[in-house]
Amino acid sequence: MGAALLASLALSCGGEMNLACPGGAQPFSPTGLAFGAAGELYVTDPVNGSVFRAEGERCVAIAEGWSRPYGVVALDDGRVCVSHFTSDDPLTRETAVSCWDGAGWTLEVGGVGSGINGLAATPAGLWLAVWEDTPVESRNGALVLVAENRVTREVRLEEGVPRFLAPRPDGGLLVTVVREDASGLTAGAVLAWSPDGRLDRLEHDVERPAGIAWSDQGIWVADDGTGDVMLLTPDRRRLIHPHHLQGALGLALNAEGDVCVAEAGRSRVTCIPSESMLGKGTAHEE
Repeated sequence: MGAALLASLALSCGGEMNLACPGGAQPFSPTGLAFGAAGELYVTDPVNGSVFRAEGERCVAIAEGWSRPYGVVALDDGRVCVSHFTSDDPLTRETAVSCWDGAGWTLEVGGVGSGINGLAATPAGLWLAVWEDTPVESRNGALVLVAENRVTREVRLEEGVPRFLAPRPDGGLLVTVVREDASGLTAGAVLAWSPDGRLDRLEHDVERPAGIAWSDQGIWVADDGTGDVMLLTPDRRRLIHPHHLQGALGLALNAEGDVCVAEAGRSRVTCIPSESMLGKGTAHEE
């Protein structure tokens, strides 16, 4: 990957901040987001094969030339883990997870599933969203648990292809899934998986749900189809923030509680103050 070209990352958390991130041949395409303990932001760019670490106005590529880095999580021990392919060649590539300790990358596990999507950390280990290499009309996926450098559990999904994951306080997972046909993505849902193996559908009226996160206020979801951000409250209300994002993908909450979304369609990360979703701004209820 060449570093001569620059892609602009616009990050607005309370105020807008312009960051120059080393880019590639394509415009910057943020996808996965994760905040570290010190407030630093980690961003994956699968189009250009890069992983970035951003602090303030400084943005540094900590990985370049990778094949489709997608999900990213910051662990309690200070490491950052990323889901990716091991090769661009569909005949030889494997789905893998690698972790960065500040000095270099270590391959945690390879040969996990077929496709590559979101990643989440729970006390049991790292959960990876994968999809099947089958015709899109019948494609589903699975949640794969990686612990001690091996796959220790697999949960098959019949709801569709899992996109992004987020941990729940009870050790379970939040999952966004989409259905596909020959024309593309058609419908989506938000699921909750419990450690006892129960899989519940929390919300089905979402066009193309993408990034997801849990908070005390409820469950935050970015909708790639409508460009909105929604909050599913514990009392089963649905608050919609009509932000009209373009290419809304990964979602993460910063230390101030702002809802930050990877807006690939505008080559930036956009953050929305959570107060605007809680009756003090432009959100509306459905």
